[in-house]
Amino acid sequence: MKIGTIGAGNIAQAFVRHAAKAGFEIVISSKSGPPSPSWRLP
Repeated sequence: MKIGTIGAGNIAQAFVRHAAKAGFEIVISSKSGPPSPSWRLP
C-alpha cells in the first residue's frame, strides 16, 4: 500500500518513518521542493 503526505514537517516525518518500517511505500510532498538530506529515511 502507498501512503502519501502533504507537507514534510516533524509530525509527517515521524509518521512516515513508522509507516516505512511497517512496510508501506511512502510519498512525501513539500512546498520547498526535493527532500533535504536532514529528513530522508534511513
